Amino acid sequence: MRPLLILILLLTGIGQGWAQEITADSTTVPLVVDSLVADTPTIVPTEQEQVKQLEERLTQQQSQQDTITNQLMSTQKTLSQKQQQIDSLEQVAKTRMSVLQEQITRLDTLFRTQEEVPTTEEISTYLSGNRVLLALFLIAVAYVLTRLVRTVFSILAQRKPQNRTLYKNLIPITKTSIWLLTSSILIAGIFHLPLEAILILLAIIGIIVIFSAQDTFRNLFGGIQILIDTPFQLGDSIQISEHYGKVVKIGLLSTRLVTSSDTHINIPNRMIITHLLTNTNMGTTHRQMAAEIYLSPSTNIHRVKQIALEAAQTSQYVYINKPITIWLSNELKKDTPYLKLTIKAYVLDIAYEFDFKSDVTEVVLTEIYRQKVV
Repeated sequence: MRPLLILILLLTGIGQGWAQEITADSTTVPLVVDSLVADTPTIVPTEQEQVKQLEERLTQQQSQQDTITNQLMSTQKTLSQKQQQIDSLEQVAKTRMSVLQEQITRLDTLFRTQEEVPTTEEISTYLSGNRVLLALFLIAVAYVLTRLVRTVFSILAQRKPQNRTLYKNLIPITKTSIWLLTSSILIAGIFHLPLEAILILLAIIGIIVIFSAQDTFRNLFGGIQILIDTPFQLGDSIQISEHYGKVVKIGLLSTRLVTSSDTHINIPNRMIITHLLTNTNMGTTHRQMAAEIYLSPSTNIHRVKQIALEAAQTSQYVYINKPITIWLSNELKKDTPYLKLTIKAYVLDIAYEFDFKSDVTEVVLTEIYRQKVV
C-alpha cells in the first residue's frame, strides 16, 4: 500500500512539472513575438514623396478634365453642324414649297382661263369675211401712212438741216403711234374681241416670245434704254467697238450706221448698251474734224502751217465761225521719222466730215508740191 502511494505521488509531481514547463513556454512565445515587432522599424513616407503623389493625382485629374473638355467641344461643334444642316434643309423646303405654291397658282389660273376660252363658233363670228377684209384694208392704210410719214420727215430734214435731228427722231415715234392706233381699232372696233380673249392671246404670245426670243428681248430692252437715255440721236456720228459711222436709224432691236465707204451696219442694241460708245457731235449739226497729213521732217514748217490754214479757211465744208487749229508733231513709224500735220476745224454739217478731210488733204498736198516746200 505504501509503495503504491509513493508511485502516485511521483507521477503527480512529474505531471505538474510538465504543466509548468508548457505554461512557461506559452508565455514565452508572445514575448518573443512582441520583442520582434518592437524591433521592426515603422516605414513612414517623406514630405517630397507625398507632394509627388499629390502632383501625379492632380496631373491625372487635369488630363481627365482636358479630355472631357475636348469631348464637350467636339460634341458642341457636331451639334452646330447639325443645326446648320437643319437650317439649310428648312430653307430648301421653304423654297420648294414656294415654287410648288406658285406652280399650283399658275395651274389654277390656267384651268380658269381654259374654262373662259371662247368656242370655235364664237371665234368664227369674230373672224367673218367682211371683218377680215376691213382689217386688211386698215393694215394697208397704216402701212402707206408710215411710208408717207417717213418720206415727208426725210424731205423736211434735208431742207432744214438745223432741225434735221428733230425730224428724224419723229419718224419712229409717229410710226409706232400709227401701228398702236391701228391695233386698237382692229381689236376693239372691228373684231370686238372680249377682254378674256385678248388677255389669253397676249399671254400665249408672251410665253412664246420669252422662251424663243431671249436675244430679241435683250435687244428690245436695249432699244428702250437708248430711247430713254438718248446717248445719241439720228444724224450723230458714233463709234461702237471698231464700227464708226453716222446713225441713220434707231430701232427697238438694232441701230443702223452708215460708214464713210457707204456701208450699212446694223448693230444689235444689246451690244450698244454693253460696249464703249463715243459720240462726236451729240445732236449738233456741226462737229470738229481732224485731217492728218504725214510729211518729211525737212519740210518748211512755217510755210506748211500757212498752206494748211488757207486750205481749211477756203474749204466749202468748213464752219468758219468756229476756230481752226493747226498742229505739228514728230512721229516715228517703222523706224522712219515723220512730221505729222494735223488740221482741226468744224464742218457745216456732220454729213460733210469725210468730204472735208478729202478736200483739205488734196489742197494741202497740191500746194506743197507746187510750191516745192518739201
